[in-house]
Amino acid sequence: MAKEKEKKIKWWQLSLFGVGCTIGTGFFLGSSIAIRTAGPSVLILFVIAAIVTYFVYDG
Repeated sequence: MAKEKEKKIKWWQLSLFGVGCTIGTGFFLGSSIAIRTAGPSVLILFVIAAIVTYFVYDG
């Protein structure tokens, strides 16, 4: 049986993972509060914002 090399996460990778988790939690929590307050119209605004962002990025 071949001895496999163990991969360890570096400190900066762990830091980026933590930042990503924090941003993701804030995004989903903020979205759920907005949807609960304003209703499904928030989802329409998210789609419009995504389309506009695509055109800005593509242009």
